[in-house]
Amino acid sequence: MREKILYDIFNIKKPIIGMVHLRALPGSPNYSSSDIDMKKVIDIAVKEAKLLEKAGIDGLQIENIWDYPFVKGNEIGHETTAAMTAAAVKVKEAVNIPIGINCHLNGGKQALAIAKAVDAKWIRVFEWVNAYISRAGYIEGLSGKLSRYRAFLDA
Repeated sequence: MREKILYDIFNIKKPIIGMVHLRALPGSPNYSSSDIDMKKVIDIAVKEAKLLEKAGIDGLQIENIWDYPFVKGNEIGHETTAAMTAAAVKVKEAVNIPIGINCHLNGGKQALAIAKAVDAKWIRVFEWVNAYISRAGYIEGLSGKLSRYRAFLDA
């Protein structure tokens, strides 16, 4: 089943997925519009996406890696979701390979909302069914809530 899903997205059995690591986004402690504003964040993401596509990558995962220290999924603000959506739209317009979304840390609901809005083909979450202690605290699996949200969005 998993191999069929991958093949349906990428048309190959074992795709290589490159990461588009968005610079710090509004609301993050590392964001400074006087240093790198959203236009620059998006410009860098598009440039990196094009380079990865040119290098032969099969797909791109867009994530907010520079928003550390991370907060738990339910604490991720709307400003992060909005900024990631804006970047994902521009990246998707710039490349001809599938994109996916990962919202740190375990922001499955945010990632799914972004993915639905931009027609991304997958999301990544850190904990689907288990739990662990991270630097952001206790992180629980999202399978029950996220499966219901996916049905709600028809995603």
